[in-house]
Parts: sequence; structure tokens; C-alpha cells
Amino acid sequence: MIQHYRIIEFPGERGPWKVQTVTYYYTLEEGTPPHRELIAYHWHPHGHSPITYPHLHLYAGTGAIHHRIPEAHFPTGRIALEQVFRLAIEHCQVDPLRSDWASVLDQTQQVFE
Repeated sequence: MIQHYRIIEFPGERGPWKVQTVTYYYTLEEGTPPHRELIAYHWHPHGHSPITYPHLHLYAGTGAIHHRIPEAHFPTGRIALEQVFRLAIEHCQVDPLRSDWASVLDQTQQVFE
């Protein structure tokens, strides 16, 4: 996971500052060697790539059979890191580190939304 953010002044009930995500690269990969990438959510609105909208990559580790699939940029909305954690736990057999993981993710995702 790579996430770039900036801190901006934003007076309100939570304090005078706010963290704002400006770029992310969230990747899920297999847990056993050779650790092949499965999927990745990217959003890099500023940079060298002409693809500036939030998007999903499907890599060979997913069993994608068409040779151009790993190069495709499937459009998505902006993705919260909590959504990636939830996907990993609920659909990719990742064991959560705490029993209240769902409520913790719900609370922190509400702040994002």
C-alpha cells in the first residue's frame, strides 16, 4: 500500500486540520511465494500517466485469461483503504487481527465518506 496525502486546515468539530488523500496504490497479492499480485486499486490524478481516474487492475494471479487484462484500467470510484481491508478479510481469506474489525472499519470509513 502506498498512499500520499496532505494536511489541510479545515476547522470543524473534529479539530482544525484534515488529512486529504491525493494518491493511492492499494495492492492485494498472494500470501505465499512468489507473492503474485492479484488486484490493485490505483488513483493518481497528478503524474505522468494519462489515466487520472480511480481504477482497478486485475493481474495474472487472479487467473485472468486474456493477455490484455493486466494492462486494462477498469474504472472505479474512489476506494477507501477500509474497503480493501474488508475485501481481503471477507473474500480473500485474510485473518483479521482483532475480533471487532468490522465495527472499526465501519467507524473509520464513515470519516472518509
